[in-house]
Amino acid sequence: MNTNDHSQNVTHTEQPCTMPFAHSDLEKATGRIPYNMTNDYMFRAVFQSSNKALRGLICSLLHLADSEVTSVEITNPILLGDSVDKKEFRLDIQLLLNSHTRIDLATEEDKRYHIDSWARLMKASTWEELRMTASEDEALYEAAKALYYTCSDEEIRIRCLEREEYYQDLRNYERAIEQERSDHELERLGHEQDLRNYEKAIEQQRLEHEQIIAQKDRAYQDVLAENEMLRAELERLKNT
Repeated sequence: MNTNDHSQNVTHTEQPCTMPFAHSDLEKATGRIPYNMTNDYMFRAVFQSSNKALRGLICSLLHLADSEVTSVEITNPILLGDSVDKKEFRLDIQLLLNSHTRIDLATEEDKRYHIDSWARLMKASTWEELRMTASEDEALYEAAKALYYTCSDEEIRIRCLEREEYYQDLRNYERAIEQERSDHELERLGHEQDLRNYEKAIEQQRLEHEQIIAQKDRAYQDVLAENEMLRAELERLKNT
């Protein structure tokens, strides 16, 4: 992994280091983070690169004190910088606890275990925002430092871009499928409306036709009645 070239995606400004665990290179970084930990490849790269950060995250998620954990190990590591062919790739972690440890996930607040801080760290979009959150805890800072160096690796940035492009393509595909489904639904509704309009027109024609027939029938009956009256009048005249 190349960790020496920081110039392409990270800019620097002189800032004093005030934290005992602060790292000078990270403290100088400014501007936008090329890929934060919401990128699944970057997430794996960061926590595979720093066991201390991984340990801190696991302790936060499981509400454990660091002293309760013997070891944390990623059991399916990848060669960072290599491409990932799978649509999704899972991070398998083996956690070894001290023998008398009891895990209770329902009794503590998330803030006590910095879960909210981890969430902010992973979503941070600038180095300044990242450092502000990372300053709360050494494990958070270790993750920030690992992110700084993994962002400086061109191969990892390429893989992160590939993952973003994959998910963008997936979203575009899903939108296209949804649009196609919506278009088909609109077409179906249009056909149904056309059919209803046709049936309504046919019914209207039928009613108009029946009305015309009824009018003609009344006119015919009127003619018959008038003829009958004339015949009766002629008969009367003959007999007078």
